[in-house]
Amino acid sequence: VKVNKLRNTSVSLEAVCKPGCTWYLKAGKDNRSSSIQIKKYVDNHTCTKAWDLRVLTAPFLTNKLREEFRDNEKMPLKKFSDKVETEYNLVPHRSKLGRARRAAVNQIRGVDDDQYNTLWDYGQELRRSNPGSQFFLCTKEVFDEKTKKVQE
Repeated sequence: VKVNKLRNTSVSLEAVCKPGCTWYLKAGKDNRSSSIQIKKYVDNHTCTKAWDLRVLTAPFLTNKLREEFRDNEKMPLKKFSDKVETEYNLVPHRSKLGRARRAAVNQIRGVDDDQYNTLWDYGQELRRSNPGSQFFLCTKEVFDEKTKKVQE
């Protein structure tokens, strides 16, 4: 269920489910142990489940399941949806899963444009530190006729 915080400070927390629902949580900081202590807790919901939870965001999915994409970058969205559903018991939209997968793959590989710009900086630094040297950067694949291979 979605929890609404009535009061959320560094020393106290007060939360309810919905207006009219009996679920209630009140917690405060315990000065003796510097921890949070539950003062009052009523674990009885009289409301129905809310399905539009906004806590399962694409950045959250990206951070939590990045390692899954490191193993399999082309994981189908259906399989990704099944993993999220079993782990968090929520079904996110297909577009959110796609955004999370794209962001995770970009974080793993690094954005190509940034890497390309770094090459130009490297070349400029070589020209500055070694005035007589030459630096060539090819942006297309070159096919060598002698070896019959693509040179990178």
